[in-house]
Amino acid sequence: MTGNIVQSSVLHLLPFRLAAPLALLPLAGWAAWKSPAGRFFALLFAGYGVLFMIAGRANNFYWALVATPAWFVGYAFLPMGVRSLLRRAVKGTGTGA
Repeated sequence: MTGNIVQSSVLHLLPFRLAAPLALLPLAGWAAWKSPAGRFFALLFAGYGVLFMIAGRANNFYWALVATPAWFVGYAFLPMGVRSLLRRAVKGTGTGA
């Protein structure tokens, strides 16, 4: 799915080694949004990716255009997720090692 997102967005202008991780970051943003909508869209996009890997072909990348506009909204939630991870890393889990 990463290649399809890259090919159907402006990320195709970047080298694939840089574009591929940038194309996956929105899923982390959707997963970081702790609400029913965040869970819904994270599962929706993960399921879309799995189904595309099973049934999709390399030459029909254009099907990613269906999800690409909403996919990149996940970038908006990414800072919230990074802050949460940093706060958790500094605070620690409290379980000890």
